[in-house]
Amino acid sequence: MRSKLFAKLRGAPTAREGSGRRTATALLTGLTLVGGFAAAQPAAADAAAAPEAAAPKLVKESQDRTRTYHLNIDWKNDYDNLGKAVTGLEKSGAVKTASALSVAQSAQHTGRKGLCHNTELDGTLKWDGFCWDPKDDAGKDWTPQGLTGSHDANRTGTIDGHHLYVASWHGAGGNKGHRVSIAESDGTKMTYGHVLLVRPTGGAQGFAPVDGRHADGVVWYGSKLLVANGNELEVYDMRHLWKMDSREERVGMSGGKASARWHDWALPMVARYTTGPRDGAPGACEPGGPGTICLSSLSLDRASGTLVSGEFTKHHGGGRIARWSLDEATAMPKSTTSDNVGTAQASVSYVSPVSDMQGVASDGETFYMAGLCPGDDPEKDAQYSCLQYAAPGGEVRTLTKGPIYTQNLSWDPNAKRLWGLNERPGKTVVFSIKTTR
Repeated sequence: MRSKLFAKLRGAPTAREGSGRRTATALLTGLTLVGGFAAAQPAAADAAAAPEAAAPKLVKESQDRTRTYHLNIDWKNDYDNLGKAVTGLEKSGAVKTASALSVAQSAQHTGRKGLCHNTELDGTLKWDGFCWDPKDDAGKDWTPQGLTGSHDANRTGTIDGHHLYVASWHGAGGNKGHRVSIAESDGTKMTYGHVLLVRPTGGAQGFAPVDGRHADGVVWYGSKLLVANGNELEVYDMRHLWKMDSREERVGMSGGKASARWHDWALPMVARYTTGPRDGAPGACEPGGPGTICLSSLSLDRASGTLVSGEFTKHHGGGRIARWSLDEATAMPKSTTSDNVGTAQASVSYVSPVSDMQGVASDGETFYMAGLCPGDDPEKDAQYSCLQYAAPGGEVRTLTKGPIYTQNLSWDPNAKRLWGLNERPGKTVVFSIKTTR
C-alpha cells in the first residue's frame, strides 16, 4: 500500500480547488523557463546539473529514548475519586444522562454542508466536509483544535447507524474553559450541540469547570473521550454525558439545578494522566525535547491499536511523534503495571522535520502531518498549511495544501479518508480527503 501511495503521489498533476476555482500545473521534463519562455536545459556534458536536495526524513528515536516517555496517573486522586464522584452525583438524581446522538440531533446549532471557504485542497483528492454555523465560524469566543468521530469510536464507524464527529475547542475572547461539539453530518444537513468539559468535585457543587486548558487534541475510543492539553491527557466518559437543567453562567449544582456556563450539556472527567509531574502547570512540557514530551495533537491508529500524539514546535521542525498502546477493555492507555489503570509508556517514537506541526494521523503504514509548507515564511500570517506524509524512516513529501492553520488530523479506516479541521476565524472548515489519486 505504501509503495503504491508514493508512486501515485510523486510527480502527479495537482489542482487547486476552492470557491469554484480550479487550476492545474504540469510537470515539464528537460525544460526550464527563460524570460517566461520554455527553453531546453544544458546537456550534462555542457554543464553538470545541480544535485537535488535530499528530502527530510521521519526519524525513529532510540528505544532508550522512547522508554522515557510516560503517561503518569495518580490512581487514587485522578481516577478512583473521580469515578466515585461521578457515580455519586448520578445516584443522587441530581443529573440525568443523555446520548451523544441526542446532542448531535438536538439541532442546537445548524451548520453548512460542503466546504464554505477556499481551502487550497487538491481537487483530485475528492475533498468533502462541512462548516460550523456563522457564529462558531467567526471564532470570537471559541477556537477549534482537535477532531475525532464515530470512525474512531468503534470498528463499525457509526453510533446507532449514524456518522458522528467530535471537535474540541479552547476558550477565546475571555472564555477560560474548554468544550467539545458533537455533530452529525449526513450529506444533506449538519447539526450539532456544544458540551462543556467539567471535573467532578464530590461536594455540594457537584462539578466544576476545567479552566486554563487548550484542548489540543481529542480521540473518541470506545466509551472514552481522550483530550490532550500539552502535558496532560484528560479522560472523559461518553456514558456519563449530563443534560443540564439551567442555562446560567455558574458551573455546578445550585438549588437542585445543574448548570454549565450557558451549555446545555456537560461531560465529566473520569481520569487524568500527565507526561511530567502531577502538579505541573497545564502545558508544562518541552516541545522538541529532550525532556517532558508534549501532547499537542491526538489521533487514533486503529490498525495498530495505538493513540498517536504529536508535538507543535514553533517555526521549526523537531516535534516528536509517539505511539501509546491502548487497552480495549478500559478504552484507556495500556498500563505497564498489574493494574487495569496505571502508568503507560510510549511504544515507539519519531522526530518529524515538519515545521509548526499541528496534527498527525496514521493509517497503520503512513504518517500524515499538518504544518507549515516547505519554504514558507513562518512569520507570515494567514498562510495555507500543507498536508505532508512519510513512512517511518522515510522521506517527507507534500500531499496537498490545506486550510489556513490546519490543526488535528484523523484517519477513517472504513472510508479510507483523512479528516481534519482548521482554526482560522471566519474561514473555519472540517474537511476530508482521499490520500490517493
